[in-house]
Amino acid sequence: MQRLGEVVAMTGDGVNDAVALKKADIGIAMGATGTDVCKEAADMILTDDDFHTIRAAIEEGKGIYHNITNFVRFQLSTSVAALSLIAISTLFEFENPLNAMQILWINIIMDGPPAQSLGVEPVDRVCFLKFPISLTVQNSYC
Repeated sequence: MQRLGEVVAMTGDGVNDAVALKKADIGIAMGATGTDVCKEAADMILTDDDFHTIRAAIEEGKGIYHNITNFVRFQLSTSVAALSLIAISTLFEFENPLNAMQILWINIIMDGPPAQSLGVEPVDRVCFLKFPISLTVQNSYC
C-alpha cells in the first residue's frame, strides 16, 4: 500500500511486529501488553491499549496543527505589514513612522491576545476530514 502512496499504520505488541512497525509510516505499539522491543520500534505507544485512542490522537494532532498554522499566519501578516510600512517610508525617505517602543507595543498588546486566541480556538470538523500532512518539510520558516 505504501508503494501506491497510501499512509500505512501498523499496530503490534510483540517482538515479531518490530520490523513491520519500523517499515510503516506510523508504528503503534501497545503500552500495557507490548514488549520493550516493540515499544522501541514504534512511533507511538498506546498506554491504554485502546484503538479509539488512535483516532483521538489524530484528531488532537490535526487540531493543534490547524491552530498553530492560524497563529503563524496571523503573526506573519502583522509582521509583513509593519515591515512594509517601514520599508516604504525608508524607500521614499520619509521620517521613520514607528519607533522601537511603538513596534514593541504593537507586537505585545495588539498582536498578542488575538494571536493567542487563534491558538486555542475550537477546530472545525472539516479539518479532520483532510488527508494526512506530508512527512517531508516543503517550506520552513525560521
